[in-house]
Amino acid sequence: MPGRRALFLVAALWASGLSSNWTMAAAPPPGLDPAGLKAWTQYQKESAHRAFAIAPGGQWGWRSGLTDTEQATEETLAACRQENELACLIYDLNGRKMLTSARWEQALAPYPVTSPDALPPVGTRRAQRFPDLRLQTPEGQPVPLAQPGIRVTVLHFWGSWCPPCVKELPSLDLAQRQLAKDSAIRFVLVPLREPMATSQAWLQSRKLNLKLVLPETAASTTLRLRDGKTLADRQIAPVFPTTYILDGRGTVLFVQHGPIHDWASLVPILRHAAQHAGRP
Repeated sequence: MPGRRALFLVAALWASGLSSNWTMAAAPPPGLDPAGLKAWTQYQKESAHRAFAIAPGGQWGWRSGLTDTEQATEETLAACRQENELACLIYDLNGRKMLTSARWEQALAPYPVTSPDALPPVGTRRAQRFPDLRLQTPEGQPVPLAQPGIRVTVLHFWGSWCPPCVKELPSLDLAQRQLAKDSAIRFVLVPLREPMATSQAWLQSRKLNLKLVLPETAASTTLRLRDGKTLADRQIAPVFPTTYILDGRGTVLFVQHGPIHDWASLVPILRHAAQHAGRP
């Protein structure tokens, strides 16, 4: 009868999208930042047993020179999960690609299931109901986070005063253009700690076609909720930039504190979430 570690390995490989036809993982994993790409190059030179894991948003981890594939899988997943709420996925194991494109699309699954009779608690972590912020367009029209017809909302907090924010925005702009025809997905960009006119002028100077949403502030660092209460902006965005992906009911599917280097890697994930998230 198989041992516990053997069963763990089978489950981990299945969850990582193991294909019946393994292929060599010559191409780098999707979504890596320059540090991740450097780590991937180094990883390929290492001896077996080794594994490389990734997660949406660019998190990664790897281990090499381990006793067997079971240990390589277990320790690599643990290394990747140190910075990530979601389950990481094994991309490569001993030079063989383990992650299929179909499994990558489902990286945010299983999706939280909510109902009107059992609403999740309010909060900013995965599976919680995002705080009901008072947001509006520059023309003064309210922007509710739960809106009919919208299946996925990308809620992004940034400022033109923030170097990592402005470096990230061209990649975000490209992803938004790739998804422009999908009316079920919307991007809500909320500039903080600066006037809306400053944010708009910066975007125009870079020829970025990103529409902004204005938060109602009680003070320069305080956001107002629809029930009249307030939150410190650091409770929403402990670092800048901060990104949330919400389903159509305002439930958090994904959180990223810090920049996302390669927004294109999230496009298939957002499309899958728009088709499947929030359904009973």
